[in-house]
Amino acid sequence: MKPISQAQVQKLKKLHLSKYRYSEKAFLVEGDKIVQEIVSAEYPYLKAIYVLQSYIPKYTLPDNIPIYTLTELQAKKLTQLQNFSKIMALVGMPEPPVFNPNQNAVFLESIRDPGNLGTILRICDWYNIPQLLLTPDCTDIYNAKVLQASMGSFMRVACITLNELPSHYGQVYTADLAGLPIETVQFKQPFILHIGNESRGASRIFSRSLRITIPRIGKAESLNAAVATAICLDRIRTQQQ
Repeated sequence: MKPISQAQVQKLKKLHLSKYRYSEKAFLVEGDKIVQEIVSAEYPYLKAIYVLQSYIPKYTLPDNIPIYTLTELQAKKLTQLQNFSKIMALVGMPEPPVFNPNQNAVFLESIRDPGNLGTILRICDWYNIPQLLLTPDCTDIYNAKVLQASMGSFMRVACITLNELPSHYGQVYTADLAGLPIETVQFKQPFILHIGNESRGASRIFSRSLRITIPRIGKAESLNAAVATAICLDRIRTQQQ
């Protein structure tokens, strides 16, 4: 390990902004669990690790990438979370993946909350959904809070930004309060589960879309976007067993 320079700190700090992340094709992730998962997976895009001077990880760090130490002051400058969790990694962006019409996917429309987006990424990973499609106005998937909420799932789910679905897509199921009760729907494969914006819901209309809803029993006005995604995917999973 060697101390990080002030010039490196300033360069890394620029990655807090989306435009620099994409120009440099790199982003920062923070936290022991995420860094350990990246290391364990031997993720090929890992570029460097930064560790607080006073911290010794309980897992073995790789010896084939640079490892730097941070002072408390440097860590405060670099963290994008409320509290720096002692270790962070610099990760390169993979090449943008291409939509595969033969695979299931979740399509997110205008999701703005980073916690929601990161949690949905994790949910897709849990239910083995290989593709997450996002409209361009969704929160950046490389936002620190998105990555934190995803807990490493960003490595396994292909995130694809697109304005419109390609013409060759499977059956779309749009989550909507006025849709058909989800338990009455026979889901076809491959499918795209369409989840709308947190406040206004789904506004995009697709020619091959069927609107579905999770029947409300109580009096809550709506469901959180990530919760709705999980319930819908679990219903689909149960039906396919």
